[in-house]
Amino acid sequence: MTGWIRRSLVVLGSLVAFSAAVTGPAHAEPAPPATLQHGVFIGCGFVDVVMRTSSPDTHLFEFFDNGKRVWSKSLMGDNQTHEPAKEGHTYRLNHEGNLDGQVVYHRPAACDTTHLTATVSAEPTCAQSQQRRVHVRNDGATAVQVSTSGIWQQFTDFVEIAAGAEHDFVGTWSDYLVIGTPDAPLPYAVLPPIPPTGCGVFTSRLTALCGNQVRWDVGSEAIADQSLAIFREFGPIPQTPTPAWLGTLPANGKLTVYAPVVKGDTVLATEGGLRDGTQDPYVAQVLSQIEGYDEPAVCARPEQAAVTYKATCTTITATITNYGAEREFTVTAGDETVNTVTLTRGDVATVEIPLAAGATAAVAVSGQDAFASYQQHTCPSATPSAGSTGNGGGGGSDGGGLPITGAPVAWFALGGATLLLAGAALMLAARRRRL
Repeated sequence: MTGWIRRSLVVLGSLVAFSAAVTGPAHAEPAPPATLQHGVFIGCGFVDVVMRTSSPDTHLFEFFDNGKRVWSKSLMGDNQTHEPAKEGHTYRLNHEGNLDGQVVYHRPAACDTTHLTATVSAEPTCAQSQQRRVHVRNDGATAVQVSTSGIWQQFTDFVEIAAGAEHDFVGTWSDYLVIGTPDAPLPYAVLPPIPPTGCGVFTSRLTALCGNQVRWDVGSEAIADQSLAIFREFGPIPQTPTPAWLGTLPANGKLTVYAPVVKGDTVLATEGGLRDGTQDPYVAQVLSQIEGYDEPAVCARPEQAAVTYKATCTTITATITNYGAEREFTVTAGDETVNTVTLTRGDVATVEIPLAAGATAAVAVSGQDAFASYQQHTCPSATPSAGSTGNGGGGGSDGGGLPITGAPVAWFALGGATLLLAGAALMLAARRRRL
């Protein structure tokens, strides 16, 4: 009986073992997550410094090179940086005065047997302006495991690049180009930041014009097209912005556009538009704004334009801004016509006018009387005499300086001192006679 039970248990055990071998375990436990590291780690020519607090409070970190403190920083949360490293030097990181990591730097052999080059650029889209592209070429003789993903010494998504081959890593976010080694991933090179793309960096000028209209001059050196919009906000109660103009700014382009508005509107010139497939407005950023549109004051005058003057000793510069319909302006110096310029609505022109002392510069709508004039005055002497002060042209006083008025004070002072000494001598002589 005992032998039969023993044989039955052996058979049953064999069946269970066979079943397990065929079907595998009923439930496999996931591998425990890797622990994020902190401290000082060796790279190729530098050390990776990982400072982790997992705390919203500030913590003091200090970094030392051969016992000499290199820097001290108060940080919150988790941070990472890198420092250049020299052979044989000891690098230490302290956290709130306690040792947080230390290494003696010895350059790994893989740094010199691996030959990679990397270039960083931005993906050609402004919708994802921070999307990074790292182009890596393997100039070595053997294949290399390469990654540009990961942080705090936990690197992922390695790709094998064969000798002489190239690979593009898109959208990755590590500070380093990392290579796989038998011991551990090794930071091979520090990746530069994405070069400026121009996305989000605009030139923008929004001008209120006559006739319930605004003009928008906008440009960008972006690497891709960008969606733009002019919105109107109106009424005492905030309402959904109403698009007055929608369009696209071409890559590395400039635009001049006009939009109708109403008195009192808040006008927003934006990077934005309507969400795809909807009439819902969105604003990525406001580039220029007019609070409460009203026609410029010059719109009430016939010329509907404004002129400002800037004077030097030899020339006058007239800046003309046209707020009305397109028209031609004539610029004169005395009786002579210096220039004629045709300006569309919102255009600005700058004209230099050579002008003799006492002559008058003027700007007029062609065929009409001048509406803005300026008289040049005598420029001050280049080397004013002692005691004088010079005045600039354009309204300054005539002449090369202030005239000398009043008596010659130095001579009066000398004469007074002489009389005072003579009086003192006479008094001393009189006293001696009495004695």
